[in-house]
Amino acid sequence: MTRLFGRLVLQYFADPALVLRRLATLVKPGGLVAFQESDMKDGVYSEPVCPVYETATQRIAQTFTRIGADPRTGSKLAQIFEEAGLPTPQMILHARVEHGSDSPIYDLAAQITRVMLPLMQRTGVATAQEVGVETLAERIRAEAVALDATLVTPPFIGAWTRTPLTSQ
Repeated sequence: MTRLFGRLVLQYFADPALVLRRLATLVKPGGLVAFQESDMKDGVYSEPVCPVYETATQRIAQTFTRIGADPRTGSKLAQIFEEAGLPTPQMILHARVEHGSDSPIYDLAAQITRVMLPLMQRTGVATAQEVGVETLAERIRAEAVALDATLVTPPFIGAWTRTPLTSQ
């Protein structure tokens, strides 16, 4: 194969460099290797602070940590690539910055929470009653609009490089 792409994959492995090293062996010399992972720890915020939004995103990050996933994998991609024996990658960060009553961020935060709720409960992060997923999107929206706040989603960090050329 000449290309290897992954999105939100490496964060679930205890040794992502080992996984990447093994996958990269399937790529021809000079082939493209690109991954995109999130960083759910420090890049998520609201201004001014919206406690409902920030609590929701903190619960998501805490759940990832408790199931053994690394919520900071995106920020570690350069080291992961290098540990996998790949050249230092080029990297880019992308995050949505949202404002106003029509933003899709409210529903997105609620949908992710809905999907992760069983894990949140199983790992002791929060109960269904504490989360209130049925009204979460509307509570985030109401708070953000009332505060005239800007919300920043967890950033995605992309990294890409080419596999080393073999010597002939």
